[in-house]
Amino acid sequence: MKRSMKVSVMALVAMFAISMVADAQKKPVAKAGVKAGAKAAAGANSNVLTMKANGVEFKMIKVQGGKFQMGCDPEAVKEAYFQEGPVHSVTLSTYYIGETEVTQELWTAVMGKAHENLTEKFVAADKPIHNVTWEECQTFVKKLSELTGQEFRLPTEAEWEFAARGGMKSKRTKYSGSADVKAVAWYKDICGDSFSDEDTPNWGLHPVKKKAANELGLYDMTGNVKEYCQDVFGQYTAEAQTNPKGPKKDDDPGYVIRGGGWDEEAEKCRSTYREGVWTTHYSDDTGMRLALTKK
Repeated sequence: MKRSMKVSVMALVAMFAISMVADAQKKPVAKAGVKAGAKAAAGANSNVLTMKANGVEFKMIKVQGGKFQMGCDPEAVKEAYFQEGPVHSVTLSTYYIGETEVTQELWTAVMGKAHENLTEKFVAADKPIHNVTWEECQTFVKKLSELTGQEFRLPTEAEWEFAARGGMKSKRTKYSGSADVKAVAWYKDICGDSFSDEDTPNWGLHPVKKKAANELGLYDMTGNVKEYCQDVFGQYTAEAQTNPKGPKKDDDPGYVIRGGGWDEEAEKCRSTYREGVWTTHYSDDTGMRLALTKK
């Protein structure tokens, strides 16, 4: 069975860029079982919430709120794209974010069945969910919230970048947790791409937590799968903001994805790189990570 293929085209639209990706061919996958019950428990570390959904455990890491300079100046940094600027001041309240990308195991436990469009060669309990649309992610977080009694969601773009940079513990590295992309990321130079020989060592998507964590203990925020954010994609402004949520929706909004995928170049795995995709987008290099506001 051949793997899903995708086409990504970056277009300039009224002062901002958005990447449009064609729908991939859908493929079935074997169904997995689901354990009953859901509960949330605080971990021994007060900065970690250990959660359970239908028997599957996952962790949420506390990100202490603070102020940071969001974005990257495309005139000062050779690798930067113009949609990464202008740099602007952002203040965030405290929140929690997933220790890892959402795994296929957690998706199955919450949704009651495995996702029907997983790429066959990438099916594994500990690999990230992929080939999902932004709207499917919304359904997932709603069901997870119902199971746990918590208010899960996708991270805002600002929350995602702040966490990727290491929050208030940031060492200001180019990638999430390191200046060496190979230490923290599965990306094109290691994994190949859609046109590579599938028998190449390390080709394709990988299990979570196999690379080094960043300053907050977060894994795979650089590489593996790109991650959806809650925000509609739009061009930055220079004004300082507090808890920004992106521009308002239009008739057919595109949504932000962050972090770079297993099949992308290192420059697109930087913590400030951003792009947007249409609501119909799905790809085997795009998944999700959870966020939670704990009251």
